[in-house]
Amino acid sequence: MSLERGIPNYWEWLLGNPVDSRLFYPETWGFLWGALAICFLLLIVAPFLSFVIASFQYGPSEAFYYVSRAMFSAVTEDLPRFSLRRTLAISRLAIQEAIRNRVLIGFVVFVVLLLFAGLFLDVQNSNPARVYLSFVLGTTNYLVLLMALFLSTFSIPNDIKNRTIYTVVTKPIRAGEIVLGRTLGFLAVGTVMLVAMGGISYFFVRAGLSHEHAMTVADLTEETLPNSTIKVRRGQTSFDDHHRHTVEIGADGKGRTSVATAIAAARYR
Repeated sequence: MSLERGIPNYWEWLLGNPVDSRLFYPETWGFLWGALAICFLLLIVAPFLSFVIASFQYGPSEAFYYVSRAMFSAVTEDLPRFSLRRTLAISRLAIQEAIRNRVLIGFVVFVVLLLFAGLFLDVQNSNPARVYLSFVLGTTNYLVLLMALFLSTFSIPNDIKNRTIYTVVTKPIRAGEIVLGRTLGFLAVGTVMLVAMGGISYFFVRAGLSHEHAMTVADLTEETLPNSTIKVRRGQTSFDDHHRHTVEIGADGKGRTSVATAIAAARYR
């Protein structure tokens, strides 16, 4: 479930809680610091894995030479000659390719799942909001992840198979620009899909949880608070949407409503 620990505060989710944040506990870092840590590890792990793979083919000394030369040329040649215009052109081609590969099928699958979700969700759960939010967040995560995985995995191999990659590499463009451009294009497609799924999920959750309860004066009973002379009125709302709420009205005329449900009791009435 996506919300086993409840709905987090946005800034705590993004930056972590500074009070509970600990260096050797990644779950306390927050999304931003975790993403930076992953990028830093990739910068270290990627050259090491390249060295290990090349060592089996060329030997350790030659592998070290090839990896060092590749990293040196990336800094001294690729980076100074980097062109944002060429990279954005590759990104545009990646977006067009994703549309041709029927990437919108994932969006259609998401809509179909929402249409039939009411048949499978536990609407009588004591916390229906958590059930609905966990469903839409989990479904969105899996569909977007699978879509990004298939796009990134089969993109370049399909270009090589269809020989469309040769029309690109023969142009004055560097390999890093091709990889970065395709990555940005796939990120743009995933972002648009994520925003669309988020908008539909909002209306789905809102419609699924929207309901009203009725209550009359006869449903309220006057009680005196323990160790006090203050009198309050308590009562329960009508049983709607598989639950009811307890209402308490203080001496000042202001009321409070509990979110705890009484499903078990209502089932045996």
